[in-house]
Amino acid sequence: MDDTRGRDPSRRSRDKLEKGRGTSWPRNQNWAFRSPAPRRPTGDHQPMPRRAKGPRLYWRDREDGPSVWEIRDGSTRISTGTDSRRDAETQLAQYIDRKHRPSGPARPDELDVGMCLTIYAEERAVSVSDPQRIGYAIDALDRFWRGMTIGDVKGETCRRYAKSRIKKDGQPASDGTIRRELNVLQAAINHCHAEGYLIHAPRVAMPDRPASKERWLTRQEAAWLIRAARALNRDGRHLADFILHGLYTGSRKETILAMHIDQRSVLGG
Repeated sequence: MDDTRGRDPSRRSRDKLEKGRGTSWPRNQNWAFRSPAPRRPTGDHQPMPRRAKGPRLYWRDREDGPSVWEIRDGSTRISTGTDSRRDAETQLAQYIDRKHRPSGPARPDELDVGMCLTIYAEERAVSVSDPQRIGYAIDALDRFWRGMTIGDVKGETCRRYAKSRIKKDGQPASDGTIRRELNVLQAAINHCHAEGYLIHAPRVAMPDRPASKERWLTRQEAAWLIRAARALNRDGRHLADFILHGLYTGSRKETILAMHIDQRSVLGG
């Protein structure tokens, strides 16, 4: 007869386990198994460092003043001074650009072409007579040179750029267009070298200069053009003055318009 009848079920289970193993079960041992306590890392087994989140925006509520967006980057805290998310994102982009901009002369293989073009656009292109044209060239250059460094600028890659340059209408770009765009790249490299961002400036390989297509108006053709402008029913006088100014000075359109010749007649002084 089983002498364990009427006893606690868990006790009967322990007794059976003791008889099966032929060992005595420690009376003070808890039946539930315990998970081992985690060991502290020693020696070379160090805990993994927390991954840095990188520059980001953080909304800071302040009781002593207006709440604003704040740029956080590790232990760095920079207030944007604005509650506009769009303006704060602009400041964040500028901060990231300054952070990754080289602080001293770099080798050509250490400076990205995109960063070189950005530096040139911000520091030099804004002060030229036609910054919009440089902007178009930078957009075209960035599509091909993105991910490359200044060290990749050589004859082979420049020729590949020329072959890959396709206009919006699907036609290949002319040699003149390619030369103007590569001239912008060369100007950007020279600027970074002059300003101390680059140790030396590689030479950009250019396609051959195309034949000149300039054609000068004859005196008879110029007279016909002015006569047709004056015959217009509206603004003909101003257009004629514009044409005369361009013929006699050779100035560009922006220069002529900046003189406000519509406010006084060139012929009348």
